[in-house]
Amino acid sequence: MNQLKYFIVLVCFTLLLFNCTQTNELTPPIEKVKQKYSIPDSIIHKSNMIIISKVGQTFFDSYIKLDSNKSNYYPPDTFCIKHPASCADYLVKPSYLMSYKFSFLNNKDYNTLIEFVVDANGTVVSGLSDFGVPSCPNNDCWNNFHVITKEKAIEIAKQNGLEVGLKDWVISFHFYSGTLNNYVWDISNTLKIDNPIAMQYSASGRTFLINAIDGSVFQILGWTVKSYK
Repeated sequence: MNQLKYFIVLVCFTLLLFNCTQTNELTPPIEKVKQKYSIPDSIIHKSNMIIISKVGQTFFDSYIKLDSNKSNYYPPDTFCIKHPASCADYLVKPSYLMSYKFSFLNNKDYNTLIEFVVDANGTVVSGLSDFGVPSCPNNDCWNNFHVITKEKAIEIAKQNGLEVGLKDWVISFHFYSGTLNNYVWDISNTLKIDNPIAMQYSASGRTFLINAIDGSVFQILGWTVKSYK
């Protein structure tokens, strides 16, 4: 009986100790609280001006807004401080990821984002492009940023072989960096779905990338996805 009492006391003490060491979920970690208030107004102003200098004040005020939830401060990377030769230069210094919501014509079909990284002085980090900033004549996009509609993009894709497929098409408007460095309509169909066993799922289809500025077909790609439950 004494051994049983000792065991019960030991279990209760262990449970009490475990509960005392758990994180209080109602109190967010200090690091997360800091991140919400870490971007100075001066950095926000300079970042705004980077975009305004390329699209114009009216276009910026009408369609572009800072996303404070996605924008973030990044301290120097500890690994890169110790091994600078293994990292890009900007990773050994403080930097800010600036993220903006871009809703052209305030139409949900055109909702996308603009992102770039600036240093502690508010200058775009060398070697990193400003992702998603529209390119317009005379750096003024008001009445100069012309994109084809979603319906027109679908028509072009159909003319170039887009199949109906097995499910509704997945369509998005977004910036395509690299070789195109411009906006596209991304239209994907589903041509095959395999589910040979209950624990496995696979599907495949084709993706049509239509240049949203001139309507040309930029790329037609195949896609495949596999998942395991």
